[in-house]
Amino acid sequence: MFHLFTFSPFHLFMNKTLTPPRQLQGTLRVPSDRSITVRAALIGSIAAGVSRIREPLDSDDTNAALQCMAELGVSTAPLSTMCDPLGLRLPGVGLRGLKGSSAPLFCNSSGTTMRLLAGFLAGQAFDSTLDGSEQLRMRPMRRVTEPLRQMGAQIDDANGCAPLKITKANAPLRGIEYAMPMAS
Repeated sequence: MFHLFTFSPFHLFMNKTLTPPRQLQGTLRVPSDRSITVRAALIGSIAAGVSRIREPLDSDDTNAALQCMAELGVSTAPLSTMCDPLGLRLPGVGLRGLKGSSAPLFCNSSGTTMRLLAGFLAGQAFDSTLDGSEQLRMRPMRRVTEPLRQMGAQIDDANGCAPLKITKANAPLRGIEYAMPMAS
């Protein structure tokens, strides 16, 4: 049983008892999410073949992620121009299909984009630089760069923050066991 108390100008408090139904049935549509859309776009970009992301959220972070992937050789454009009735159609190039960018990859204010791309790029055969807005340059990145260094990646940061300079991998990264010292 649930008790619901409401306030209205006519009654100071109203006490109603609600009895839950025995069975609940239906469909729930969860609103689109910026962080999940960024993750799906990045993973779809390095998948082999075409990925379909249903109901992606069009945001500055999502578009920053797509722009970074475009600069790495993935056929992308701003989200608003890439969607059809079935969602975002994203042709992936595979993990080794990425191409180096001559310019720093600008992640705007998207910490999700920068942190995930650091992992994607740490094992690639080309150098990369990840940069972002003033706001992003103040956010800590060592919770990503430190484990990547332990795996064999060569990453330089600016006192634990962006820009991140990732040197091409000379050997495959090695797996490690890593306990996060703080929650994400």
